Amino acid sequence: MEQGSPLSAHSSSVDDGVRTWSGGLPTWRRGTAGPAFSVGAMVATLVAGSLGTSVVTASFIAAAAGPIPAVLLMLVVAALSRMSAGVLVRGGKRTHADVYAQIVEEEFGGAAATIAELLTLFCLFCAAASHIFTLVEFLSRIQVGGLVLMAETSRVTRTALVVVAMFPLTLIANVSWFGLSSIVVCVCCFIALCAMVARMCVSFWLGQLRFNVENLLAVHPAGIFLALPLVSFNFAYHFILTDVLCQLNRPSMIRISTALSLTTVTLLALYIPSALTGFVLFGGDNVPASVLDWPQNHTDTLAMTLWPTVLLWIASYPLLTVPLRRSIERLYFSVETEAISLRRVTAAVVLSVFAFVMVLVQTDLTLINAVSSGSMALLVYFFPGLLSLRASVDTRKAKYDLESRRSVYIGLTATLMGVIVCFLGILQSIP
Repeated sequence: MEQGSPLSAHSSSVDDGVRTWSGGLPTWRRGTAGPAFSVGAMVATLVAGSLGTSVVTASFIAAAAGPIPAVLLMLVVAALSRMSAGVLVRGGKRTHADVYAQIVEEEFGGAAATIAELLTLFCLFCAAASHIFTLVEFLSRIQVGGLVLMAETSRVTRTALVVVAMFPLTLIANVSWFGLSSIVVCVCCFIALCAMVARMCVSFWLGQLRFNVENLLAVHPAGIFLALPLVSFNFAYHFILTDVLCQLNRPSMIRISTALSLTTVTLLALYIPSALTGFVLFGGDNVPASVLDWPQNHTDTLAMTLWPTVLLWIASYPLLTVPLRRSIERLYFSVETEAISLRRVTAAVVLSVFAFVMVLVQTDLTLINAVSSGSMALLVYFFPGLLSLRASVDTRKAKYDLESRRSVYIGLTATLMGVIVCFLGILQSIP
């Protein structure tokens, strides 16, 4: 590892209990004191980190691309996301590094590691801002007795209230303390999905669905490219993967592989039914991009869906901000704090202020998500693709074998996917 880089300093200055895997597997740092994750808790945390505001865009994706293309797109992206996560874990096996940027640094040097760390910071900032944005909009629509409680409150005030209320969560040591809240997030998503399915069944029974079979067969080629960054965003948990792995109890490749596969299956089990149900509910057209934009004729469904979704946004917020704060500590202080300190508070204040400013400056949630999706594609696909290509030319191997060829195929596919999604995300962010 290069001397003098922030990541190198972090690796050498922190000693908080290293768990070594047998058989030469990597050592993922356990982090500060906290409950260890079971496989189930790891799955729930990765799922919660992926969901955020993503689950409410699933039906919009189905409308943009067409139901069948949307489902196929989700299956393909989910498979690529699972493969790239596996590549990242195997990269840790080769390098014995426990942080995403450290893995990149060991393989490609300090400059690439700095880029990866800055990308992680930017993506987490955008994701955190997206959560704050939706909560601010929700506050402006809370009604009691037909009256909007915060109708006269300015957007600045509402944003400040949300940021201040969520600030204590950013001071928690690590993500291991959010295992229970992650389970709550998953339960909330399934409640919201059940509410949508119930509403669809009632509408069908009462003959209120204005829907025909032709809508299910619709294909929108241009919409597929529009939906690709959003779908990629929905399966992006890689920027918190190493933080979660640091807390895994009895870490082994079998347990990690099982957790990654279960994460993919759980996300598909949420997204595909949500996409198709929402698409049918809205008749196949004029599907809103957010649950906050649902029309008045769906107020009963909105009532059942909105509160679980709000709980989802609140519970998943620290899964983004805690890794973000730790990333700031690594980059600017060269070490992660092991207890509440001025450095930790400073890092938490910095991220809260930046998120506050981002929400005030940018009032288009779709734009925030598009930029975030484009940047996230480099972390989810591009860098893992390069890691896979690097593994295919591992000089420690005696010959170019089947595993090497597989690494080439995965590497080329993931790298190309990263470039395409990044380009589409940036293109959509241009007014």
